[in-house]
Amino acid sequence: MTALDRILLADSLRIAITGGCGHCDTEPDELCAACGSCRCARHDTCTPPPNECPECGTTTFELDHAAADGSRPFPAWMCTGCRWGTAAE
Repeated sequence: MTALDRILLADSLRIAITGGCGHCDTEPDELCAACGSCRCARHDTCTPPPNECPECGTTTFELDHAAADGSRPFPAWMCTGCRWGTAAE
């Protein structure tokens, strides 16, 4: 293992430990604003949450990935106050 390989491995590990993706080198603050995923996946269908919930006015949203069973094939976000959002049933 060369010095460069060790540097790249250390950087990927640092990114992964801090909440990013070491595989595609996506830093935690570079994750998709709509779904919270890295650049390993396409984000054609992502819709970011609004700045403020139109139902209750809160500005905090939960992000969730697409359902693995295919029941919800798109990333989702929901308001933490009233549960309004793309994953609402």
